[in-house]
Amino acid sequence: PYTSYAKHHKNVFRKLISLPFISLKLFFFAKKCKPDILLGLGSISASIVAFLLSKPYICYEDTGNMEQMILYKYFTSTVITPSNFTYDFGKRHIRINSTKEIAYLHPNYFVPNINVLKELGIETNQKFILIRLVSWAATHDIGHKGIYMETLKELINELEKYAIVYISSEKEIPKEFLKYKLSLTSDKMHDIMYFAHFIYGESGTMTSEAAILGTPAIFINNARLSYTIEQEEKYGLTYNYTESNEDQLKSVNKALELVQHNDLKKESLVKRDVMLTEKVNLTAFLIWFVENYPKSKEIMKDNPDYQYNFK
Repeated sequence: PYTSYAKHHKNVFRKLISLPFISLKLFFFAKKCKPDILLGLGSISASIVAFLLSKPYICYEDTGNMEQMILYKYFTSTVITPSNFTYDFGKRHIRINSTKEIAYLHPNYFVPNINVLKELGIETNQKFILIRLVSWAATHDIGHKGIYMETLKELINELEKYAIVYISSEKEIPKEFLKYKLSLTSDKMHDIMYFAHFIYGESGTMTSEAAILGTPAIFINNARLSYTIEQEEKYGLTYNYTESNEDQLKSVNKALELVQHNDLKKESLVKRDVMLTEKVNLTAFLIWFVENYPKSKEIMKDNPDYQYNFK
């Protein structure tokens, strides 16, 4: 059960204008339910409300949006990040050898539903590729252009020779691409991602989700995200490219290479399993950390390797 206390604004200016009102709504909601601890994903509003209520705010951060971190870090008791996160929060900082996507896509918690293929009208032996486009409406998306439509057209024309192509998009797409638009509801997205041959897109979160699902992902973004870089350099599950014209052409060539690799999924699942044996089960860790806070923070500061009790 949940309560929605704010409307999602796509416009950056509206996000900033609405921040005081959103924080006020959350404050009155928190006053009513009287929490002992506030949890969030880099939430400025939650950090402010926690400060006003003199309650600890435990935050998870992995994107490194400086404009957001500057606003919330001084009101935050603890910031949990992946171990290779580049920014240092000082005494507030707890580094975990994990990613947030493991918290809900670890095999202990997520089992893919093969019935999604029937809903798509796909046979189990048919290849399909999922292309993911984002809206570029977040504060950290200012200045990004994403995948060029010319690149997208060339990519689809080439991939269609070998596989079925679907597009999942946060924004309106040109009419010529509407026939590729994914029709299933978003709650089936992780099932679709699991059975896809690979993912090609602009979303850092979905790139990491694909890796946790054992599905390779080609990521087009100027942002250098520590966790997708690790998933490429250490585990060979992702392929990171910038938004430059040269890199986008390289990404198309990589996509054509992957689509013709018939054992790609089998090999990627083996790589995924290796990765998960080395990673901390974030859900198990967080349950312990929250239930035993603030003692758990002291334990992690004294012995960071304690996290490996939750694998």
